[in-house]
Amino acid sequence: MRVRTVKNLGERDGGKTEPRFEPGTSQMRGVAMKFADDFIMRGHYSPKTDFVYGNQQRATFHYVNVGPQWQTFNAGNWDSVETSVRTYADKNKLDLDVYTGTYGILTFPDVNGVETELYLYVDKNNNKAIPVPKLFWKAVYDPNSQAGIVIVGINNPYLSGPQGDYVLCNDVCSNISWLRWDQKNITKGYLYCCDVNDFRATVSTLPEFTLGDQYIAETSDYYLARGHNAAKADFVYGSQHRATFHFVNVAPQWQTFNGGNWETVESSVRAYADKKKLDLDVYTGTYGILTFPDVNGVETELYLYVDNNNNKAIPVPKLYWKAVYDPKSQAGVVFVGINNPYLSNPQGDYLICNDVSSEISWLEWEPKDIKRGYSYCCIVDDFRSTVKTLPQFTECSKCQYFCVEHTTECFLLLQQNTSLEQTLQRYEPADSALFLNPRVEMAIYFSFFRQQIQIFEYSRIQ
Repeated sequence: MRVRTVKNLGERDGGKTEPRFEPGTSQMRGVAMKFADDFIMRGHYSPKTDFVYGNQQRATFHYVNVGPQWQTFNAGNWDSVETSVRTYADKNKLDLDVYTGTYGILTFPDVNGVETELYLYVDKNNNKAIPVPKLFWKAVYDPNSQAGIVIVGINNPYLSGPQGDYVLCNDVCSNISWLRWDQKNITKGYLYCCDVNDFRATVSTLPEFTLGDQYIAETSDYYLARGHNAAKADFVYGSQHRATFHFVNVAPQWQTFNGGNWETVESSVRAYADKKKLDLDVYTGTYGILTFPDVNGVETELYLYVDNNNNKAIPVPKLYWKAVYDPKSQAGVVFVGINNPYLSNPQGDYLICNDVSSEISWLEWEPKDIKRGYSYCCIVDDFRSTVKTLPQFTECSKCQYFCVEHTTECFLLLQQNTSLEQTLQRYEPADSALFLNPRVEMAIYFSFFRQQIQIFEYSRIQ
């Protein structure tokens, strides 16, 4: 709002003539005069008092966190909403997710009665900036109960009665008992409440609560951990233990699965080898890329890193598998675990073989517990028909490894001093090679498939 001041009117015409203002300036009389008793201030989206630490509180004063808001509304019902939400969270010991935003551009009638959008800045070329919002809204969501409400406030203290596009939904404030406000006081900011889905039908920018809160929790074991292929406990010496913590030996794994059925499989295999006095060959790997639905319900592959050009790295595996083979009896089995604790009904490409877990009596797990990792067992040949990177056990059990520098036992194909780079160059995509590292008694199995290298670990439990 621009105000032009005319000085010394009395000296100019003896005070007899009423001044005439140039068109385009705001007139402090008539229709505009009733707007003079209020002002627009910085309305904070995230209020300072919602935070604890000084750096957080200072961050709320950046302009990215404010929108033009009438002071009567800011200090009136909007302040009451912010206070009520904090009080409700404290009283009920809840961690609430709160989203705040604006919708629409406020309009006031000009001198001709034409509704005109309000901006804090208009240059000589009529380029506009910093619009005054028509509505402020605050969405409050409880992840535990998955209950939410949206509170909407009208940023117009001069409105005679809310109507038209000031009202986005049916008012459900009668269902909210913990709000302390003067709801129908237009000067303090007329407010109403919306059902979340009703509100989102108009304001599509509101995030999907259930998506984020279903897959993200700050204080639980629903997070991605480093899932080790070759387990530390499979080895004896410190150097071997430390080697298992290199990133070449890990892949993203949900902690509920990592500390659940997957840990049970690892422990059971070691216990079985010890009880039967067996030297077992164990191969561990992953298969597929986990997908979750995006906000539009489209299944999307998960990666831990995506750059600005949409280049992706570190995929989250869909399945983990562990092949256990006894060279003496030439008997083997493959354990498969689903790396998705949110899956309601495992089907499709989550199931890659007929389950034969009923034939494995020494494994104590909860295979149908989805949170702990829905798991099943495969006959080796059945598994290999899908996961073709699994090596032939008969070769590996005879230690017929490809040679790497410092290896003293070499049985196949390559000369004693062939380097790793030279070995890689000998193979076309879809070939595979197994490399033994005698320092840690582990082998890394590389599979070249569609120009991508899949890695899993080989270890011998003795």
